[in-house]
Amino acid sequence: MSTVAEILHRIRRFGVPGAPQAAAVPTDPVAQAEAELAPVFSQLEPYERQARALVEDAARLADLTRDDAQEEVRRLKAETNDRAGAARAEASAARLVEVDREVGQVLADGRREAERITMMMAERLPLLTEQVVQRALSMATRAGEEPDRA
Repeated sequence: MSTVAEILHRIRRFGVPGAPQAAAVPTDPVAQAEAELAPVFSQLEPYERQARALVEDAARLADLTRDDAQEEVRRLKAETNDRAGAARAEASAARLVEVDREVGQVLADGRREAERITMMMAERLPLLTEQVVQRALSMATRAGEEPDRA
């Protein structure tokens, strides 16, 4: 039910200054606006349909673009992993070559040291053998035994 203020407000619209007019029933402004704008809105319907179609097309294109981007990301990840694997393999191969070179160097150093020790032993062995024989003879002489020289 309408309040007194609403009724007075509606009546005031028709009580404009001037000559008296016949009494009238106030009109519904919302219904009047809808009636006036209905033809305009009906003319806009094709544009609304076109706009909805554009939005749907844009959504489909966005989905396709997102799918393509996700596929590209997967491809790039796989490619990166392959490259990383190849780089690791290359680095490992290079390190193995370096280790082989280092092992070869250690072996060569070991052979040289063995040759040096062998040469030193060959030089000292006769003198040491003579010293051992002399000491053994000396011990045998002290013990009172005549050494057996064969």
